[in-house]
Amino acid sequence: MYPLAPSHIRQYCEATYGNSCFEELGRKFNNDNSFVYQIKCRCMCGNFNVYIDEHPTAIIKCCSCDNEIIVYELSYYPAAIKLQGSCELSKITSGVFDSFEICVKYEYPDDYENADDISWCTVWIYNEAEKRLITVIDDETS
Repeated sequence: MYPLAPSHIRQYCEATYGNSCFEELGRKFNNDNSFVYQIKCRCMCGNFNVYIDEHPTAIIKCCSCDNEIIVYELSYYPAAIKLQGSCELSKITSGVFDSFEICVKYEYPDDYENADDISWCTVWIYNEAEKRLITVIDDETS
């Protein structure tokens, strides 16, 4: 089944065309159980401020319209081992830059039952000015 993405983010997932780093990630990781997407806001902006915590959670905020999108949050995935307590979200910066393009990979086990049954998530950020791809989350959900 393609495309496949968790229900909370599906509307923001697009093919990785247009960014050579993201296209390479798609060629490397896309298969029957692993799907790589570039995230675009409903306003079609692709630049975001990125906030993460230690659970890990990843939330992005559109640089154009301020729409917040949850990219990764364990409570959304039925098979995930949930951690107790709360952690403070921290804004990611790279030098003087604080807005990034976002690429995400959602992996599924062979026996998944629905789009929210992910087994692994990887989140990458990319800043065009620096031409640098950074992994900010690489987490097994269960």
